[in-house]
Parts: sequence; C-alpha cells; structure tokens
Amino acid sequence: MSKQSRPNVLLIVADDHRFDALGCMGNPTVQTPYFDELARTGFLLRHHHCMGGMQGAVCVPSRAIIYTGKDLFTAMTATDPCQERAMGTIAPENLMLPEHFRNNGYQTHFVGKWHNDKVSLNRGFEGGGSIFLGGMGRQDDIPIRPYDPTGEYPQELVTSAGGFSTEVFARSAREFLHARDEERPFFLTVALTSPHDPRMPPEPYASLYRPEDIPVPADFMPEHPFDNGELMIRDETLAPHPRTPERVQKEVADYYGMISHHDAFMGTIMSQLKVQGLWENTLVIYTSDHGLCVGSHGLMGKQNVYDPSVRVPLIIGGGAAPQGCSDAMTNHTDLISTLSSLAGLPAVEGSDGVDMSPYMLKSEEPPARILTAAYKDVQSMASDGQWKFIRYRHSERRDCGTERIQLFHLDEDPYELNDLSEVPACAEQIDRLSKAEEAWWSTRPFA
Repeated sequence: MSKQSRPNVLLIVADDHRFDALGCMGNPTVQTPYFDELARTGFLLRHHHCMGGMQGAVCVPSRAIIYTGKDLFTAMTATDPCQERAMGTIAPENLMLPEHFRNNGYQTHFVGKWHNDKVSLNRGFEGGGSIFLGGMGRQDDIPIRPYDPTGEYPQELVTSAGGFSTEVFARSAREFLHARDEERPFFLTVALTSPHDPRMPPEPYASLYRPEDIPVPADFMPEHPFDNGELMIRDETLAPHPRTPERVQKEVADYYGMISHHDAFMGTIMSQLKVQGLWENTLVIYTSDHGLCVGSHGLMGKQNVYDPSVRVPLIIGGGAAPQGCSDAMTNHTDLISTLSSLAGLPAVEGSDGVDMSPYMLKSEEPPARILTAAYKDVQSMASDGQWKFIRYRHSERRDCGTERIQLFHLDEDPYELNDLSEVPACAEQIDRLSKAEEAWWSTRPFA
C-alpha cells in the first residue's frame, strides 16, 4: 500500500465516558447522534475495556496503554502505588501508536489533554495545538499551550483556552485539517477533557436533560456495601453520603449533557472530513480512557473495577473502516496492532494486545479471552464476558480495603448485583478466573 493510499486516522479519546452512555449501546436517554451514526456505518466493539490503574488518576495509565499497547504494569516507567507521584512517564522503550504511524510517513498531530510526560508527547507527535498538560480544570477556562518543538513547554506558553474545552479542541482539529500536509496521510488525535467533572455543559446542553426524567441507574445503591479500599478519594466526595436517587439523577443529567455536547462538536470534525473529501479514506476511532460509576454501586468515580468504570466505548468508523459489530472481549492494548493493520502498516512487535482487524474484516468472533484490570493494590478482576471475578485486598500501607471476593454471572446479571461467590455450584468459575487473575497480578513489578 502506497503512502498516498493509506487511510488517514482520527483518534478521539474522551475522559470518563462509560460504555453504556451511548445511544448505539442501547441507552434510550442520552442523545449521541454523531457517534451512533459512526457506529451504524462503521464497526462497534461492545465489550471494550480499560485496565484500571495503580493511581487515583486512572486516565494516566489508561492513556499510556492506548498509546503503547502495553500492559498496565509495563506501559509506564513507574507503576508502584507507593510512588503515585512518580507515575505518568511512558516507558521510553515502548513504541507509541502515533510514533509508529509517524515512522511510516504519517503527519502526526495532537490536540487536547495530554496526561503523560512531555518527552513522549513530542516523540509521538510532530505537531499539535490547543494542548492541555494536566488532568482536569474548569471546562470553560482550560490552560492550553501551542506545540513546542523543543519539548520544554515552559509556563510562559500557557494561555486561557478562551472558550469551552471541547469547542476549542474541535476548532483546533478543524484548523489542522485545513492546513495539513496534503502529500502525506495524517494521524490526528483529539483528546477530550469531557465528560470529566466539573460537569458544566453549556447551553443548550445544560437544559437538554431534566434530572427528574433521568432513570435511576439499575445498579444504584446509597452506599457501597463494604470498604473497597478507595471510598474517600476526591471523586467519591462529589456527592454527599448516602447517595440519593435525586442527586444521582442530577449528576447523570449533567454527565449526559457533557456527552451530547462533545458528540455534537466531534461531529463538526467528522463533517469537516466530509466537506474536504477526506471521509472515504479516513479511519475515525472513538473511545475513552476509562468509564465512571456516577451513582452505580453507591460510587461516583472510576477507582474500582465494576463494569461502569472498566468498560468503555470503542467505535472504529469512517469511510475506510469495515462495518459490523462484535461482543468480543477487547481492551486498550489491542488498539495499536488493530489500527496499524487496518492502515496497512507493518506489524507492531512487542504489543501485549491482539490485532482485531482479521475478525472485524471477516465478521467472525475471535477466540475466547479473559481480560484483567486492577485498581491500586486493593482490587483486581478477571472477566471472560460471561463471568466476572473480583478480588479485594486489604492494604496494610494505607490501612484500607477488605479481604474478600465477588463473582458475577454477567449474562444473567449485567449490573453486577448478585454476588455468587458463596454459591457452591460456582466454585469452578471462581477457580478458573481466580487463577487467571492471580497469574496476571503476580507479574506486577512491585510487592
């Protein structure tokens, strides 16, 4: 495949978008027409996962895994939860997704939130705009910087975005499309700060959802039933205890407002691709770093391994994408190999993921697979999509957490409400999945 015929790539990474907050995932309340159309005409992977994290800011390892295809324990240079402040640097020996495309002739460009190290940003991308170096901030006053070829990104380069983050990022992406090098295919990443809090959607999206019309989540609980090792982190203080249906409805209404707003503005980028005649030869990928509970299981944040936190959207659309959908178990490690294959690039050596493209192109289900995820040293899980095992641990260092397990039969209990861990007939499932969880957990580079 010549460089000129290789497809362009637009990778959109949301912040905190849980898997079921999309119309194309069967949600009848949230309005996401652009992503729904992307899924309808492209390929929807319905069981995509993140791998959790060894720190409260789960977005840091999640984005590192997206960009490298490496495991939670190897994507970054530091993964020990005792050294949380040292985490964030993508291991320099790991080939990055944008770097691989850059090495193969692509013009790589970054817009939006970068929550890893500056060296890796410039290693992967040759240009960028409206870059936010950090984790969160007011959506209407995000501090942004231009791309710095030196990689230093000094404080004097910082300016106010001068508008709502999603709108500023969308405008910057459209500007790139107008000014791109037409002799090369492009790899454009737009990394959002939405729908992360502060959830403050602008009008008319702030009024789009009335809290009283929002269904109370099926897995709503006033409190989490036991100490999971992270009940008082910042995310869990965003709503008072005990949670009430009314407060959760308000939180979800704002959450949906943020999602509908960024659906609309990501739609402007997709529309621009069509106007410029680029759509038919472009892959458009939409995913999120991780999900969010927003009232599920009595929790507000993503510092857990329930499905609302570890399952995220994955749509691979655009004119260059295959069509279909799959319930295959996938996670962020798969993206680098899958996208490289779909673009006709050489295979990526050393990825911890699976190239899903053969199954997407042939509309066949891949072999059965057990996925794992963890949160700090207090939670880890293994799931094959039908059964899910969670192990909780007590952290002596922080004196929190509970020694116990859970088992859910997801086919019959998709909301993870009926713990079967003490049912004798389920002992075989516990044994099978716990061995997978233990084998993976033992590979961690810290005690």
